[in-house]
Amino acid sequence: MSLLLPLAYLLTPLAQDTLYLNNNHELCGETEARYYHIEQENGRGQSYTFDHILHRKGQMIDGKPHGQFVYYHPNGAVKSIQYFDQGKKMGRWQWWYDNGLLMEEGYWEVVAEGQSERERFKLKSYYNRIGYQLIKNGNGTYIQYDENGKITAKGTYSDGFLVGDWTRTDATDQVALED
Repeated sequence: MSLLLPLAYLLTPLAQDTLYLNNNHELCGETEARYYHIEQENGRGQSYTFDHILHRKGQMIDGKPHGQFVYYHPNGAVKSIQYFDQGKKMGRWQWWYDNGLLMEEGYWEVVAEGQSERERFKLKSYYNRIGYQLIKNGNGTYIQYDENGKITAKGTYSDGFLVGDWTRTDATDQVALED
């Protein structure tokens, strides 16, 4: 029995805090939270669903993501790798299907707009669930399916950006056209 207390002490991270995050991974109160983030002294930590399933790993500085973040599917497979600079999206981002095949990759870039800047995502490649490439070098047709095989989004990319009309459906099968 006397060995259990020292062992438990050694396995417990020092100086950890719990942060609560909403669906957009923004800090919020516990009642609005979708995830909880166990943060250690250096800001590194892990976020979990309230079912205690690992959701992501990464570093938070002043409540903002910083550096590499790795997100996970509920089955434990890597879902995406994303990079941040004090909350700003940056660099190459990649997503995988829960079967381990690459889904898409692209880059965040900063664009000047008058006196300010904004981030925009430039898609490089996109693959369907069985590995067939639909978008290459930023050009092609994007078709996204739900778990039942229904199309939830369809449109065209040119030079890495959305162009023309897009069709999207929501959970209630309502169709929305965007241009």
